[in-house]
Amino acid sequence: MELRGRDHRDGDRLGVWTAPVTAGGGSALTVTAKPTSTADVGVAVLEYSGVSSAGGASAVDVQSHATGKTGAAATVASGATAATGQAGELALGFYADSGFGDPISAGSGFTARATVANTGDMEVATEEALVSAAGATPNAAFGTGATTIWLAATVVLKPEGSGAATAPGAPTFVAAVAGNASVTLTWTAPPDGGSPLTSYTVTPYADGVAGTPTVVTGTPPTPSATMSGLSNAVPYTFTVSAANAVGSGPVSQPSNTVGPGSSGR
Repeated sequence: MELRGRDHRDGDRLGVWTAPVTAGGGSALTVTAKPTSTADVGVAVLEYSGVSSAGGASAVDVQSHATGKTGAAATVASGATAATGQAGELALGFYADSGFGDPISAGSGFTARATVANTGDMEVATEEALVSAAGATPNAAFGTGATTIWLAATVVLKPEGSGAATAPGAPTFVAAVAGNASVTLTWTAPPDGGSPLTSYTVTPYADGVAGTPTVVTGTPPTPSATMSGLSNAVPYTFTVSAANAVGSGPVSQPSNTVGPGSSGR
């Protein structure tokens, strides 16, 4: 699995990869990171037992990432993830900047794992926390210095023996905003069931009558859509379902009711 973030202001990139360890105990691990152009590179390697041995993104439950620039010294964060699927998961926090000579510290509720700080070329930090219950929304945070362009990410790994992948859950918080003969929709992505989401299906209901669904794709698909060609002043609601390689998940609760051409009702 690869998660990448980029800040165009400073050319920073943050990448997170996962892979099962298949060699026997005592074997040395070698991890290679090769940039495609000249760059300062920082690498941190973390190894855990008790987490999912699935390959790639199937080991990941939920994730989030963010970037920004501090004014004064501050605590920065990746932003909360979507709700975790089960207890016993492992939340990992990742931080990178291009070398501002900062001391980097772990955020509240997390334990520092590996840190390269107070340098002028590349600063990297990692942290960890156990997820005690399903429905948690981990948010990895890091203390950093002033005038620093930073990237941060939270990646939550499933526990060992979490089973084969299943269809995803139902999207939540489906919200509709009316436009002229159109509606803009947003929703919260569901747990992916152990297999990356591949699409969403959005179904409109005009005065309670189902219309033609729209399929949103992407890697991952964006949890939003604009529905056009609607009838003004007709009340609409919308439902959303998600799909992965296993199949389609359950349908969400209906959105709020809106009437295109108006502010909704």
